[in-house]
Amino acid sequence: MKKINYLLIIIASLFISNTVFAAAPKVSDNLDYSSCASFADVFKTIGIDEGSYYYKYCYRATCSNGVYVKSNMTFNSAYRCQNGNGTPYTKVEGDACSKYEGTCNTKNSIYCTKVLYVDCNRTSDGKTYESQNPVTPTTKITTTTKKITTTKSVRTTTKSVQTTTKYIIPESTTTSIIIDPRLSSTNLTYLKVNDTELPYDNTVDTYHIELPFGVKNVDISYGTEADTTTVDVVGNNDMPDEDHSIILNIASSNGTTRTITINVSRYYVASNDCSLSNLTVEGYNLKFKKNVKNFKLTIKKGTKELKVIPSLNSAVANYEIEGNTDINKNATVRINVTAEDGTKCEYTIKVQEASDAWKYIILIILIIGGLAGVGYLLYTTLMKAKGKYRYE
Repeated sequence: MKKINYLLIIIASLFISNTVFAAAPKVSDNLDYSSCASFADVFKTIGIDEGSYYYKYCYRATCSNGVYVKSNMTFNSAYRCQNGNGTPYTKVEGDACSKYEGTCNTKNSIYCTKVLYVDCNRTSDGKTYESQNPVTPTTKITTTTKKITTTKSVRTTTKSVQTTTKYIIPESTTTSIIIDPRLSSTNLTYLKVNDTELPYDNTVDTYHIELPFGVKNVDISYGTEADTTTVDVVGNNDMPDEDHSIILNIASSNGTTRTITINVSRYYVASNDCSLSNLTVEGYNLKFKKNVKNFKLTIKKGTKELKVIPSLNSAVANYEIEGNTDINKNATVRINVTAEDGTKCEYTIKVQEASDAWKYIILIILIIGGLAGVGYLLYTTLMKAKGKYRYE
């Protein structure tokens, strides 16, 4: 019996271990852009039934001016706890990007991933989080109304008539007046940036979004709980290429105010430009055109290799040249260009050797000219000989 109980305890402990301590996603580097982006999470609400979550990031590490710069590659990359914990416990479970820090001497761009463990049931100091759900009381005004009733009592005597007045004050009655709560409402029903709806919650006044560098203006749309509520949006136009805040100043019809802040940070968008700005071949006139990707070139006979010089439109693109060694008379040289985000473009140079036909044509002309000269000499010689014999 003891053995059975011991076995049950082991099985239960294994089940709990697998349930609570799920394996964290594996991080990696030297990824292409699409693989890195597909790994990352966008906005994530960590549900009360989940409790914790492994939040995944995709970063691009670029060597800029001799120092690594890392950029988050995912739009709207953020998380929140459904139970209201604004500062959950976090721990880095894996970071393949940690090696790309400090000085560098390469121009390559590296895509890498990171995993952060988020526990909504604990606060940042590791203590158990206790959910708080405040209840907004209903506005109630109580007034007391007093009713005054007058009666007259008449007493008659034989001598005179005396009239007295008595004032009877009944018990107070209580009347409750309920004021429409929407008159003081500063709540919104939804909040959007361009076409992306934020995870709006009336108990949260601060949100975070990420925008690509170069985006200067965004549209802010919203719905109000009361038709009389006004919203003034400030800071969503002519935004700088740096951290920035968009402010929503909300006012109800009875003067209650509230401010919602949308914090904006920037991220880098990988370039898809795989075009060439120029293409030259040393010693030849290729006649490059930007909208043309296939060229023909006549080369000298016996040429085995060309000096091909591509000029990239994007500084973060790369290229490779194929088919430029041991060139034969009908070879094709290929210039394969790869953009930063993995987009590819191919340029080709179809080569052919210069023909020797002109040499044969010149030789034939010389032979014909020589024969004509010989024939002319023979003709003049014969004519002279014929005249000599005639006069003798």
